[in-house]
Amino acid sequence: MSLWDDTKQGMESPSLGKELDDLEIYKSNLLLYSMVDRAYERWDDVVAKFAEVAPIEERLAQACRDANLIPKMRTHQLSAASCWAKAGNFHRAVLLADEMLADPDLDDRYRERMEGLRARWKERRATLIKTLDTEDEIGDTLGKSVK
Repeated sequence: MSLWDDTKQGMESPSLGKELDDLEIYKSNLLLYSMVDRAYERWDDVVAKFAEVAPIEERLAQACRDANLIPKMRTHQLSAASCWAKAGNFHRAVLLADEMLADPDLDDRYRERMEGLRARWKERRATLIKTLDTEDEIGDTLGKSVK
């Protein structure tokens, strides 16, 4: 059994109702389509799909919390944070990681995984900011030389 699958083999996951079950299928299809987009290096499409999936995962996590389906909730929480990071929203990804890590009942394997991801997202966020600052400085310098 993988880190991402908290269901026992051969057992189906409990239904959250038709609307949410359909939403789960829809987001799963988006993730599959993102794999095709990645293969063809259609990066804008990949990012758009992750940005669409992330809030769906958050909604599914909340529905699982409400239904007391904690293992399934954790999977959706981690997926939501990961999707936000892949969409380039490291701020939201880190906030969701912080939210998970603040839960004293968080399973050790999820805690360890989330701590590692959170650290990498924070590093990437800092690198992005530094890169953008450098680009801004170059733009400012070019703007001054054109005058």
